[in-house]
Amino acid sequence: FVVKWLCTRCEGEVQKRMLERLRLLYQPCDAGPRVVKLDDVRGWLSTEPAPTDEKHDMIVIDEGHHVYSDESVRGTVEKYTAPLLASSRPDPPRGFPRFLILSDVSQSYDLNPQYPADLPEVRLTEVVRS
Repeated sequence: FVVKWLCTRCEGEVQKRMLERLRLLYQPCDAGPRVVKLDDVRGWLSTEPAPTDEKHDMIVIDEGHHVYSDESVRGTVEKYTAPLLASSRPDPPRGFPRFLILSDVSQSYDLNPQYPADLPEVRLTEVVRS
């Protein structure tokens, strides 16, 4: 869903560069992060394994309320994110990627997801749809 949404907001070279930099980790997570590929002729999106030695500028966990409510999913995701917790601080050390968890607890079946400790919390109180 997120990739399709991003693709509708940019075209041509901008879209191509964005997709080249985007990596996804989705259930089942055992396959690890995935590279997004666009078939220019058919307009189809597909994925393939991402290189294991990549460095990232930012890692975003969408639907965090689901990820951190499921112990097995949380454990798999934390294999990739645990070293990044220093980057979630207001002034991360140089060279660390930013780490962001997007969550909507009102959509969660678990009212107390087990998020990583000591993360700064930002509450958004207004929804804007375009």
